[in-house]
Amino acid sequence: MYQDMPDWQLNNRLMHLMYGNESLSQEVVGTEDALDNITAETLTTAYNHYYYSKKYEINCCWRFRL
Repeated sequence: MYQDMPDWQLNNRLMHLMYGNESLSQEVVGTEDALDNITAETLTTAYNHYYYSKKYEINCCWRFRL
């Protein structure tokens, strides 16, 4: 996995030093124990709760000549 990559370890350590126990310093992937306990039901529940069209917003920016 990524845990044996020095640049990833450096980034994680820096984020922890800068942000302490804030959410920005926590790994996105989660712990090995958390990953081992994920089930199809857990993934389906999370998907249905967080990923649906009413939560999406599309913004486009472009330079237009008038």
